[in-house]
Amino acid sequence: MLPISNEYDFSAVSQIIELAIADSVFPGAQVAIVKEGEMVWTFESGRQTYDEDSPSVTGETIYDVASLTKVTSTTPVAMKLVEQKKLPLDEPIIEFIPEFAGGDKDKITIRHLLTHSAGLQGYDEFPLGTTGGEIVASIIERPLVAVPGDTFIYSDFGPILLGNIMEKVSGRALEDLAESTVFRPLGMTNTMFNPDSTVLSRIAPTEIDERYQRGLVHGIVHDERAWQLGGVAGHAGLFSTATDLVHYAQMMINRGFYGGRRYFKRSTIENFTTRQEMSPGSERALGWDTPSEEGSLAGDFFSPGSYGHTGFTGTSMWIDPKRKIAVILLTNHVYPSRGKKAEMREVRRAFQNGVMQILLQDN
Repeated sequence: MLPISNEYDFSAVSQIIELAIADSVFPGAQVAIVKEGEMVWTFESGRQTYDEDSPSVTGETIYDVASLTKVTSTTPVAMKLVEQKKLPLDEPIIEFIPEFAGGDKDKITIRHLLTHSAGLQGYDEFPLGTTGGEIVASIIERPLVAVPGDTFIYSDFGPILLGNIMEKVSGRALEDLAESTVFRPLGMTNTMFNPDSTVLSRIAPTEIDERYQRGLVHGIVHDERAWQLGGVAGHAGLFSTATDLVHYAQMMINRGFYGGRRYFKRSTIENFTTRQEMSPGSERALGWDTPSEEGSLAGDFFSPGSYGHTGFTGTSMWIDPKRKIAVILLTNHVYPSRGKKAEMREVRRAFQNGVMQILLQDN
């Protein structure tokens, strides 16, 4: 565990969270912040739902982290396979998926998938009853919507294909790869795909789903595509806690080293967290997002070279390696429905700005 520091007063930021709960932006939240190798703030507030008898959020509450899956599972597995020379970044993916052909598809590389610059369709729904195999086949068969490398299009299809490729080149299931590469060695005991019934009472529910007739989505992944893929996918499916994610974030800050063990080469971390500029104006690193110059969900105070990601359910993790800061926020904003998106955006920015202003007040 990281040493704990009580140097900072985050009461102004806790008020931002409390007001968001009062305004029903989310029913509860969990926060963990590290700076210079110390845990400077952990905070929990609210309940798992808006019901008065709902369990209070604690440090042990588990959240569906949505697209944080991309950077805490898929990306580190890709990093390890790149280091093992099993996944060359500039290898055309047709070498791994021969049926992925036609048009400009033969130009698409692993690097394109990691930077959302492959020209894949951004989003689509699949009917109830569609299997995971049918989803992957559909992604492979459908035409591109842009020339690879020309345009940034945020797409879950890229990480889905990448997960499929990584399973092929390793001969192992994606869940097993993530567990053995990241979660188990880092001591992330509350991080998992497809949580079992023993932890159900600790999991914050997400949406009340009518589209796919799932009712209250509780203990199963919120993202419909990940659910249809069996709960384990390259783009979503992971459940975790803020304090678990701190271990991973600190390893990233340390450029691959944590707890007396080297997980990744320093050069690998630096390569994956650097903007790739694969398409004009793109702010994407490999797997990771980076703060935009204006209106970023990371706020306005992260230094150049920072990186992070957000999740649709109301989650985020932003890392400033220069200042050795990581800021993690987990909520179930989508409970009971997907409203108040503008309000959530405002809360994200206010939270990040509030935290960074406090951490940087003596700089």
